[in-house]
Amino acid sequence: MAEGLYEVCEKLLRDAGGRKVMVCSSEGDVLAHAGSTGALDDATGEAVASLVGDVINGAQAGQFPPTDDVVATLQNSLTVCAAPIGTRAALVVLFDSATSLDRVRTKMRRARDVLMKTLPTGETKTPAS
Repeated sequence: MAEGLYEVCEKLLRDAGGRKVMVCSSEGDVLAHAGSTGALDDATGEAVASLVGDVINGAQAGQFPPTDDVVATLQNSLTVCAAPIGTRAALVVLFDSATSLDRVRTKMRRARDVLMKTLPTGETKTPAS
């Protein structure tokens, strides 16, 4: 599964012109990412983590329609766009002025469709009695 997630992140990074792409679980783990490692300072990392938590909690509470995203401008000239992947994860793209929000959103929609099929549902099957 992780290799498929990595490939989706790499493709989204290239297609959207982003600086960093991450898939984060509802537990806060980074499941896959693309872009340079260590590119986020502590303040940016905290802001992104808070946004991811809000997106996932909102999706779990039914506050986000499947096509919605949240956008925030960070203090270091970066913009972050985060969207739920069902109720079990979030897709995050950090980008600068070299690309547009419309481009990022278009490419994220395509990636989210793939990720919805890739991520496990978390449901367990029980044998028939």
